[in-house]
Amino acid sequence: EIWKQWTPFTAENGGASNPSVKFGDLSINRNGLDPAFSGLDLSFQIPALMSLNNGRGLIIKVPEGHKAEAADLVKSVMLRMLASFAPGMVRFTLFDPVGLGQNVAAFMPLGTHDERLITSKAWSEPEKIEEELSKLTDHLTDVIQSRLRNDHRDIEEYNEKTPALREPYRVVVGMDFPVNFRSDAARRLVSIAQNGARCGVYPIITVNSDLVDRHLPHGFNMAILEEHLDVV
Repeated sequence: EIWKQWTPFTAENGGASNPSVKFGDLSINRNGLDPAFSGLDLSFQIPALMSLNNGRGLIIKVPEGHKAEAADLVKSVMLRMLASFAPGMVRFTLFDPVGLGQNVAAFMPLGTHDERLITSKAWSEPEKIEEELSKLTDHLTDVIQSRLRNDHRDIEEYNEKTPALREPYRVVVGMDFPVNFRSDAARRLVSIAQNGARCGVYPIITVNSDLVDRHLPHGFNMAILEEHLDVV
């Protein structure tokens, strides 16, 4: 029902300052509780939230046969992000090597309006994936050295203190990782996962949990990436 009353944010009202977006629900683990509290109904859920206030990105593990559901989840998170910010304050870098952009086609009109919002298209070839991730790691370096320095704790504090120079959030959406991610691209993605939150850069990655080992770059350890992102 809340969507029926939703209106876009503007440059004047700014959008969310401590943003979190819902990507699902968490249910209480009732093991051992029911016998101890037999007279109580312990069935309840709380929202599962992804925080863009120095939080963590997401790895979505997808069992075979559930790719469409995972794509819907990613699109829901992207839409909620767009609805939570003033125009231009969240930008997407899109990788869809298997779907060739089909999984995120609904967002392509953003690129027609302003190509900075989705870096013009969803990339699929290894060379372009590596190139775009290289641009993002350069962006992290620039934010840390030119904006944050020792003066600001993170991008939220920077944006609050310099509203005229606000830095947009950037979200890396990678479908079917690690397909077409070569060793250097995977290494850069780990660096973004490790250092991006302070700079407002967050990965959202879907992984086919049944096929991931077949496509991992030589020497890459998936656990290193999972260490820096929330796994759902």
